[in-house]
Amino acid sequence: RYGEITAESVDGSVRLVYTVRQKADRYYQPSDIRTALMDLYASTGGEQWTRNDNWGSDLPLSEWYGLSVDNGVVTYVRLSNNNLTGELPRSIGVLSEVYGGVQLGDNNISGRIPMGMFQHENVYLSNNQIESIESPDDPSDVRTVSLHLEGNRLSGALPEFFADAPVLQYVDLENNLFSGSIPASYTSLIAQDRRLYLNRNNL
Repeated sequence: RYGEITAESVDGSVRLVYTVRQKADRYYQPSDIRTALMDLYASTGGEQWTRNDNWGSDLPLSEWYGLSVDNGVVTYVRLSNNNLTGELPRSIGVLSEVYGGVQLGDNNISGRIPMGMFQHENVYLSNNQIESIESPDDPSDVRTVSLHLEGNRLSGALPEFFADAPVLQYVDLENNLFSGSIPASYTSLIAQDRRLYLNRNNL
């Protein structure tokens, strides 16, 4: 769930909006996290990654390449520019406990972004070969605050759910293949001082 706190000067010249989020009471066992990480490894050609130190081993996750761990909890997955090739697994949503974010930019990831990806606070998938986005059933379930999808092969109409995702503050869709009209609902992104980048498309 989420709420907003608005602070405005008496004369209305300055207005600040703060978004407060509370995650759902969801918990995954450590074994679930390891399984989801290995799904990512298997579906994106982990054996051919540039660096895959200790992935799949019994060593603590803090010793697996690209993982940041705090008190036993994975806080970030950083695998940018690491020769990931293939599609993202549906189990990527299990990694929602990775509250910091997932950095998978500058790779060769293709196919569709599963809706589970939008359980992560910061998503970096720029400069891949991704072709489509699976829309979540309910936009209010989107936990992503910052979304980087520039430099992919996304096409068709712009996704409507971005405008209805309450916590989404930054959306970069530059340098894709989107076409058609910009949805009228996107004006709400601008009205709420959220950041939206649509340069270099076919709109």
